[in-house]
Amino acid sequence: VCILLIVIYQTLAKVIIFKITRSFLRERIVSALESYQYFYAFMILAKIRRIKTLFALRFSCLPGVLTNYGLPILGYGFFEYIGVSFLASIMFALTECSIALSVTSYQDIHSGSHAGNDKAYLMYIPIIVGALGLMFLVLLYLHTK
Repeated sequence: VCILLIVIYQTLAKVIIFKITRSFLRERIVSALESYQYFYAFMILAKIRRIKTLFALRFSCLPGVLTNYGLPILGYGFFEYIGVSFLASIMFALTECSIALSVTSYQDIHSGSHAGNDKAYLMYIPIIVGALGLMFLVLLYLHTK
């Protein structure tokens, strides 16, 4: 249930962000991102290798502001953007829920301990999900090459 709620929430948030960005914020975001040296490179890559670039940017460790508000202005279609965002939200929801289930208190998060928790094995799920996500990206890259 936790994973499903997170995926639904994140996907709906991406739909709203996409619509707001395309409708109202396009000029402001473009003017803000023009100062970054890689902005035009991403625009070119978004035209040449659309899906590969979208997957790489959505699964990257870039700040959420850049990926959430920057990707809609690169020219991706609504269903491309939402489809890839949906897949990314599944991976991130698995990670977030497994971390939440593996700790017993707020102090456990900071100390990294899982003392007294029978579900301590869940702390390995983020590593597994991350490795599977990385493997998926490598396979996608090799397939579209």
